[in-house]
Amino acid sequence: MENEDSFETLDTNGLGDISQLLGNDINHTALAILYEKLLRNKECLQQQKEPRCEETALYRMLMGYGFLILCFIAIVGNCLNILVYTSDQIRFFIAIKMLCTKLLTNTLTMLVLLPQACRSIGLWAVGSMNDQVYWSYWPYQAFFGNFFGFTGMWLTVLMTAECYVHVFMPLRSKSICTMKNVWRSYVVIVIMATLLGIIYPLNRSVMLTDECDKVEVAIVMTDADFLGIYERFHMLANMLFAIVIPLGLLVFMTSCIVWRLVGKTTLLRDTGKKKVGGKFNSEKRSVTQITIITTIFQLMGELPSVPIFLLASFTAPGSMDKMAWMCLWQTLSQFLGLCNVSLSFFVYIAFSPRFRKALITRLYCGNKYLRAVANSLTPLKRHSNDPSVLSIHCPSSTDVRASIRLIAVASRKDGRLNVDCISPTLSDENSGIYDHFL
Repeated sequence: MENEDSFETLDTNGLGDISQLLGNDINHTALAILYEKLLRNKECLQQQKEPRCEETALYRMLMGYGFLILCFIAIVGNCLNILVYTSDQIRFFIAIKMLCTKLLTNTLTMLVLLPQACRSIGLWAVGSMNDQVYWSYWPYQAFFGNFFGFTGMWLTVLMTAECYVHVFMPLRSKSICTMKNVWRSYVVIVIMATLLGIIYPLNRSVMLTDECDKVEVAIVMTDADFLGIYERFHMLANMLFAIVIPLGLLVFMTSCIVWRLVGKTTLLRDTGKKKVGGKFNSEKRSVTQITIITTIFQLMGELPSVPIFLLASFTAPGSMDKMAWMCLWQTLSQFLGLCNVSLSFFVYIAFSPRFRKALITRLYCGNKYLRAVANSLTPLKRHSNDPSVLSIHCPSSTDVRASIRLIAVASRKDGRLNVDCISPTLSDENSGIYDHFL
């Protein structure tokens, strides 16, 4: 009886006199279900939403397949960087320790974002159990991604600041550049990064709904007034402390260093007031190139995010998904930021002859199977009058201890060896310290 009433409703409201068209031998229940499907499909077509930024083809290509390529490059390059910078000759320098920390944070950033790339390339089905697990992990991914990105940015500023102190205040560098001050800076950076990123696990949850035979993802925020106010503050503070202020400091210090090393010819003289020769000129050129390239990469990777933060601060959540041009801008800015994180190895190996030599020597001394490659790629030191007899000198433990005594200021405190930051002298042996930590 209920089916008969349903059919009569469909007959009069939507389908006309079906009995006259098809006769009485029809399945009224199947016809009612079909009509409801047609109405639902019509409503779905009318209410069809614009795809989210993460669902566009460009995002899938750059942040999916492109990310996997950059992730592989970043892991390999950062591991090679750490291999070189943890050698016994230079690992006691404070700048080297900060650089290794930055390389570690860059690697962790790529690993944290790896599940996002796997979802973008369709490694698992949308709405599956794996997809639900990913979206439960997403708030923590956002937190750690921003956390490591923030720390990496400020570590770059700290390394540039140490170079600035060495160049402009060489007499005070020993008292300023100490591990105690570095650890204090680390604590401040970690606290700031936590405060700016904690909003994601606190005020973000993901709901998966099945609408129109399609799984829809909705990122939900709570209605608490306090968290709503903090959201506005978070966007502006993130833009200022994660992008504008560190980039401003980086550009200022880089400009001063480049002007001092390149524009002022009377910069560095020895105690006898004699100009440093061609050796330092080569090092100075390498330092300048690496400093400029590093700053350009930071600007290209971070500045495009400023309009996104501004728009997110003054518009409703999810409004960027409705603007195609903003989705395009956001995707490109994220990809450029990943390029900045992953391509530092190529900057060092392209513009630092000392880094190339250190890398080849490190591989040569650590693996006998790479000696043939090392012999063919690096200028070798002659140890005999025969020009055909060439070899690489792998430092012994005695050489390492001697070099450390020459370049580090050591003191006994609490029974442990503490190595302070130093302002290196301009000799051939250690004038390259500026080249190492950029």
